[in-house]
Amino acid sequence: MTNAQITLFRADDVFCVIGERGSLGSGSYGKVRLGLHEILGQIAVKCSEMKGGIHERDLLEKKIKKEIGYLQQANHENIVRVYGWTQWPGAIAIIMEYLSAGNLKTILLDEDIVLGPLIRTRFGAEIANGLAFIHNLFDDKRLLHGDIKPENILMTEDLHCKIGDFGAAELCSFTGSSTLSKRRSSLQMTLFYAAPERLRDISTKLTTKYDTYSVGITYHMILARELPLTIGTSVTTFIEAIVNGQRPSLESILEYERSL
Repeated sequence: MTNAQITLFRADDVFCVIGERGSLGSGSYGKVRLGLHEILGQIAVKCSEMKGGIHERDLLEKKIKKEIGYLQQANHENIVRVYGWTQWPGAIAIIMEYLSAGNLKTILLDEDIVLGPLIRTRFGAEIANGLAFIHNLFDDKRLLHGDIKPENILMTEDLHCKIGDFGAAELCSFTGSSTLSKRRSSLQMTLFYAAPERLRDISTKLTTKYDTYSVGITYHMILARELPLTIGTSVTTFIEAIVNGQRPSLESILEYERSL
C-alpha cells in the first residue's frame, strides 16, 4: 500500500450541523454528522471522541488514518469518496462525501418507494463491482471490508450504490488471511450478515469469502425488501440457528422472481 498524502482540514473550516437535522448515523466508532465546508459544500463528518490517555489517542488516530488511507486509494464509482480528516480538542473525524439519499436499508424498507426488479438488480451489480474493486485493490494484498450490510451501502440522489464505512477493513495477502482480535470483531460484526464461521469463532481468520457471504445476505434483503432474519429470544439462540444452517427463506424472493 502506498503512503499517499492524507489531507488535513482546518477544524475551523468544518462546520457540523447541530441537532437532529445534522445526525446521519452512529455506531461503535462514534457519530456521523452532516457538515458544511466552503469549498466542498455539504459533507459527511464521521466523528470519534478521543478518550483515554496518550496511548489510546494515538491508537485511535492511527486507526482513523488507516481507514482514510484505504478509502483514498479506493477511487471507484461504487465506493464512498473520502476527502481527508480533521481534529478538534477531544475529537477526530473523517471528512467524506455526503450522500443525501441515506443508506440502502432505509430505501429498501420504505414501502412508499417503488423499486422495480431491474433497479434492484442494478443495486446488486453495483455492490458487486465495488466489492470486487476493493478485493483486488493492491497487487499483493486484498482489502477486505469486514462489515458489509445494507446500512453500510450509501445511496446517491439518483439511487446508485456506494460502499462505505471501512472501520472493520483489513488487509490480507492473496494467499493468506487476516486475523481480527476478539474485541474488535465483536464490536464490528453484525449478526444478520456475518458468516457462520465467524459466529462460531469470532477470532477466525478473515478472508474474502466472509465479505461474499455478507453480500449474499444483503442481496436477499434487496430482493425480498425485508430483514433477512429475526434474532428471536436471544442472541445465543440466533447464533446457534445460523451455525446449524438456518438461512433466510427463499420464499421471500418469489415475488421478485415472478416480476422478472
